[in-house]
Amino acid sequence: MPLVPPSTGFPYPSIELIMNNARSRVNDMINDATGDLLANDVPASQTYLTSAWQWLQRQCATAGVETFKRETTLFGIPARASEDIANQSWITWSGCFDGVSQYDSPSLPQDMILPLSLWRRQSGTTAYFLPMILANDGLPRLFDTNIFDWREDGLYFYSELWAQDFQLRYSAYRAPLDISRPTDPVPIMMCDDCMGWRVAFEFANSRGSDQAPQLKGLADDAFTTIKMGSTQRRQRQNLRRQPYNRRGPFRGWGYPVR
Repeated sequence: MPLVPPSTGFPYPSIELIMNNARSRVNDMINDATGDLLANDVPASQTYLTSAWQWLQRQCATAGVETFKRETTLFGIPARASEDIANQSWITWSGCFDGVSQYDSPSLPQDMILPLSLWRRQSGTTAYFLPMILANDGLPRLFDTNIFDWREDGLYFYSELWAQDFQLRYSAYRAPLDISRPTDPVPIMMCDDCMGWRVAFEFANSRGSDQAPQLKGLADDAFTTIKMGSTQRRQRQNLRRQPYNRRGPFRGWGYPVR
């Protein structure tokens, strides 16, 4: 989805804002605001920015930050071709396997980091998608088509006797940042503080600076404020007062207890 700034403002910081934050924190603005050792046209600066961006995405994926969550539907997953329980089906970035034969499609989204939720239905129908359960210790040794396993960077499961559609919710990578386009937005809100500290850490660490551990800690602390919003939303609960005179299996407002 293209990031087109709205006329009323834009919630994403630019690459230049992040690099300016980093330059100011390593004192690289003494001679000029564009910097010297950490200027945009220094080849290593792109590497520092890329490393910081990959670090932030890994942190967000682990913390469950919603910005990097996506959904897609995989249509026409082949029916199982073998009744031998040893022949599991799988889907990877390079295609899928029905227990006997491999196919080029469907395949996992190329921007996928890891799956979050998975649903299935019979292909060619408009039926509801039924949820699947992530296995804790691998797939069971029986044909339970409601369970999937994530290992070796692939979805493993037992196919049905008919083709299926999978609906997949997953953590996704975003496109790399190009430092030669400094006005491009970085697609996560208010990440300039965190990313600025992380670029500063990458720069200082490459030079063996004694301040590198402190900069790393400041980046970690700044990321805490990013993940707190997602954590608070997941912990939110609906609370309802129980009437003092409630008796039996019914609530005071006439609703049965569930």
